Amino acid sequence: MAKLFFLLLSFCFLFLCCAPSYANSHQICKLDLLYQSRDTISGGNFIRQVPVHSKSGHLTSICLDRKDCRGKLGRALSMVGEVSGNYYNDAILQGKTTEELTSMVPDVVDATIDAARKLINFGATRVVIPGNFPIGCFPIYQTASLRNSSTEYDENQCVKQLNEFAKYHNQQLQQGIYKLNEEKPHATLVYADYYKAYQFLLRYATFTGMETEKACCGIGGKYNFNMTRQCGSRGVPICMEPQRYVSWDGVHLTQKSLKIMARSLLFNIFPKLQCRF
Repeated sequence: MAKLFFLLLSFCFLFLCCAPSYANSHQICKLDLLYQSRDTISGGNFIRQVPVHSKSGHLTSICLDRKDCRGKLGRALSMVGEVSGNYYNDAILQGKTTEELTSMVPDVVDATIDAARKLINFGATRVVIPGNFPIGCFPIYQTASLRNSSTEYDENQCVKQLNEFAKYHNQQLQQGIYKLNEEKPHATLVYADYYKAYQFLLRYATFTGMETEKACCGIGGKYNFNMTRQCGSRGVPICMEPQRYVSWDGVHLTQKSLKIMARSLLFNIFPKLQCRF
């Protein structure tokens, strides 16, 4: 969901930096950098991404010294996550049981919290930590976890068991954030509720008549998704009306969906960053 992170943080950056500053004495933060730590790495000019396992090495490569690092991160909005996606993906697609997935949660949460702790130790003062999506609503997981009984799906036709797992992960993550906040009271830690933001997206999509189950770009099956013939593969039709769909390719959301989610997240996250101008 990299595009969602980019969009959300871009909104935050523009809002924070373009908001009027009435007097220097009233300005308690000015953010001019955005850092995102995830479980994968990709390039970017505006948002700097770095994998969780190599964060220290990355930060030392961009800082002249510890003081310089504190100065840069002190003016930055740092984002740790969403980390859980790639850790859980393979396990779910391999057919791991709920018990096996649940056993992974402590390690994933600990890795996320440790990444945030290291950022703070390097000088970060405002850190956003996102939770997991209701993954039972995504075509890739719905296809991999087809159920025989309608009782195993919720009112949005999402797989209940997978969504309950996502909720469990989010609960554990929020507990970890709370403990870290007690440990680092000088830093502002904000939980980004991707689960609720996606629920908001589904309500909006249902009200406006968007397709909420099928992928826009894909082929075959109930959800227009085939793991061996994904969007971009030879013979897979091009999506002509992405604005009518929630899901782009069964794994990622469409631009319209991302904007709706980002708007919801921004209005919930920004007041908690404790910035006044």
